[in-house]
Amino acid sequence: MTNPDFIARYEKSARELVKGRIVTDMTYVRLGEAQFITLPGELLPEVSFEILEKMEGHPTMLLGLANDQIGYIVPPYDFRNDYYEETVSQGPATAYQVRDMALRMIADGKGKESER
Repeated sequence: MTNPDFIARYEKSARELVKGRIVTDMTYVRLGEAQFITLPGELLPEVSFEILEKMEGHPTMLLGLANDQIGYIVPPYDFRNDYYEETVSQGPATAYQVRDMALRMIADGKGKESER
């Protein structure tokens, strides 16, 4: 978490940081052909599209604010600190951390499917 505005707000909450990071959850669910990934905040569209492209089946959904409320998840190329979304975001690295975890969960889900 690198955004000073968000850190100031977060320090008022009861949650602790672990090595300067918020610990949160994401979940991958596959029900028949349907795939869902829960996200701990509100992911901006560009990164959402990257995740959805890797998901197979129908329907595929990203469910924001499902496990947590860590604010907006803004990619670094769009992080300017002059829009509301950036002021309530942990920082520019968060979007790629969320994306990378989602892609790992999708890959793990495909691997488990092939084991059956």
